[in-house]
Amino acid sequence: MKRYLGCHVSSAGGLVNALDNAKQLGVNTIQVHPSPPQRWTTKAFEPGVEKEFLSRRAESGVERVFFHAIYLINLANPDPQK
Repeated sequence: MKRYLGCHVSSAGGLVNALDNAKQLGVNTIQVHPSPPQRWTTKAFEPGVEKEFLSRRAESGVERVFFHAIYLINLANPDPQK
């Protein structure tokens, strides 16, 4: 059985930097915030970021990537708008 070892890694300076951080830590699974976790609004990735991320991911040894949801989501609130 294959084992996956991972952690939350910083993507400061760009999403692809998360892969560099994972490689330095020697993990094959990462979790990152694709946007600021304290805000409702997000912006699209710059053109080419997805392609570069996938290309560098293949070289990094990272097999699994999880995007962390923003902190503002409150599934326990009875008001669906909150």
